[in-house]
Amino acid sequence: MTADRLPDAAPDVVAPLLDVRGLTKVFEARRARRAEPVVAVDQVSFQVERGETFGLIGESGSGKTTAIRCLLRLVEPTSGAVTFGGDDVLALSGPELRTLRARMQVLFQDPYSSLDSRMSVRDIVAEPLTAHRRMSRQQRRHAAEEMLRLVGIDPVFGGRRAHTFSGGQRQRIALARALILNPELVVLDEPVSALDVSVQAQIINMLREMQARLSLTYVVVLHDLAVARYFCDRVAVMRRGRVVETGPAIEVIDNPQHPYTQELLAAVPGRHGGEEETVHAPG
Repeated sequence: MTADRLPDAAPDVVAPLLDVRGLTKVFEARRARRAEPVVAVDQVSFQVERGETFGLIGESGSGKTTAIRCLLRLVEPTSGAVTFGGDDVLALSGPELRTLRARMQVLFQDPYSSLDSRMSVRDIVAEPLTAHRRMSRQQRRHAAEEMLRLVGIDPVFGGRRAHTFSGGQRQRIALARALILNPELVVLDEPVSALDVSVQAQIINMLREMQARLSLTYVVVLHDLAVARYFCDRVAVMRRGRVVETGPAIEVIDNPQHPYTQELLAAVPGRHGGEEETVHAPG
């Protein structure tokens, strides 16, 4: 007599690193002439797996930047839910929110205005360590120099001010500042749009290298579809505050299903009459 075979154990389900559900931001009218509130983000939902690059794409004013500012709590959302690593982001406050911010860092669009011109780049990179009261002064200096080296800036120039560096170098410095706290998630707000085309590929490739080396997860706001196709694993297309299409980046960009996504792709130079020019990876 044979023993009954036990059923196979259910496979472990790995929760996403970031889970956004029904995120909404309404800006109330501030002037009597504007009677209607503005719904900047409307019931936006998406999930981001550990180690992937998730892109929010769409034209200017589609709500992409407001959405990421809400999930970072830089702007307080009107409603919705954001879960990061099992923590309810919107329920946190005080020391708990401060601790969470160290795990979620941001790289802003403009490398010229995001760096304090009064500080040396070494101090700029070390500033998050100072704010979170980590390490001694000497240890912070050493950590900042190592991080500058990691992103391709010779630490010997750490005493210089940011204005002495090129746009691409400033974005490397800004990335070093974002990575100094060893975050799990980095939010990239148009990380290459303010840079020359010749420099954009260098920065994108560096971001990919840092992601692999440091096991990072990215949420990136982009309007350049060629960059999104090369850089992102999955994308969500936003229009007027809502997500209208989502899926693997290559599938969404090469075979868009929603009319709005099709309009975006039709506006790309080289795509005419339904025939599409191959979207080349940067570099």
